Amino acid sequence: MLPKRWGSNCGSGRIWAPPLLFILACGTDAESGPSTQQAEEEIPISGDLVAESAQPPVNIGVVDGDENLVFGSIRDVAVSGAGDVFVLDRLNMDVRWFDPTGRLMGRAGGKGQGPGEFFEPSALYVEADSAVVVLDPPRGRLTRYHLTNDGLELGEVKSLGRWADEFCDLDSGYLVYGIDLTNDAFLHRLGPGFEPILSFGELVRETPPEVVAATGRDASAIHNKGTLLCRSNPETYFVLHAGIPWLRAFNPRGEEIWRLALSGLHGMHRWVVQGSVVRNGPHPDFGVVDSGRALFPWGPDTLAVSTSRLDYKTYEWTYEVRLVRMEDGAELDRFSAPMIVTGMDQEAFVGYRNYPFPQVVIARRP
Repeated sequence: MLPKRWGSNCGSGRIWAPPLLFILACGTDAESGPSTQQAEEEIPISGDLVAESAQPPVNIGVVDGDENLVFGSIRDVAVSGAGDVFVLDRLNMDVRWFDPTGRLMGRAGGKGQGPGEFFEPSALYVEADSAVVVLDPPRGRLTRYHLTNDGLELGEVKSLGRWADEFCDLDSGYLVYGIDLTNDAFLHRLGPGFEPILSFGELVRETPPEVVAATGRDASAIHNKGTLLCRSNPETYFVLHAGIPWLRAFNPRGEEIWRLALSGLHGMHRWVVQGSVVRNGPHPDFGVVDSGRALFPWGPDTLAVSTSRLDYKTYEWTYEVRLVRMEDGAELDRFSAPMIVTGMDQEAFVGYRNYPFPQVVIARRP
């Protein structure tokens, strides 16, 4: 399976280079940037991504029973080249290693501030040399675990020196995804010694100015959360804003290349004014919340973006995968899916869902 990587190919903040494959991005209008593009008509769903598969999916996770199979809330899933699956549980503050059949191979972590412990883990990265790295945002701390016959063994621990929700390990240093409201930026290039070089990426401002003035509340930090993905040739950085959900692409100079508002979707952190009441939630005209969830490779020129939808009337969750052209951000196709898809190989799609209870899903491709 295509691995999430820390180094030459980072996980949620992964870097892409042939022959491993692909990437993605999102955004909002700005005076100096490209206009936000959107398909003239909503792209219809072509079908279910895995409905025609002859084999039932492998589901990892139970409501009650073996504690190693009970998850609190899945935050990220990464897959190695050998098909091993790594799961980051943000409530239990741990990472678990399963083989392709769903058998537990190792478990590590826990809440705390010591080596191998986490405060608020956000992302996983699988390295080519049989190691997995967990990113803890408040300190930008990177914790590496080695894969051994006895499970996950604690290795190197280092810090990026600033808040980091995700990151890419570049040839010339690092790219960090971290919201900075004071500098109106969310991407930060760091040198090899973590020294600041360049901050860029104009923040999405979705809270109406009159609401900010009346309440003093600005949801920009929430709106600009998302996923980072980097490629090396040509060097390009892609961002999926989770709460909008929009895609954006940047070059190494920090210039925005293109942006895309995914058609037919209604973002999650809209401010709704009802008399004197201000709240975060679905727009009253739609009653649903769509969120950008994951980016993964589909082909040498095509990206895949996973989204989820929560219907506030029925409280039902549904999932989709969109295909987007890397060159200009054009939407190409759309599929329904049984989970948040985080990756694929020639045999299976891999992902997770947290409702009705947390499970990892390995679904064989048709």
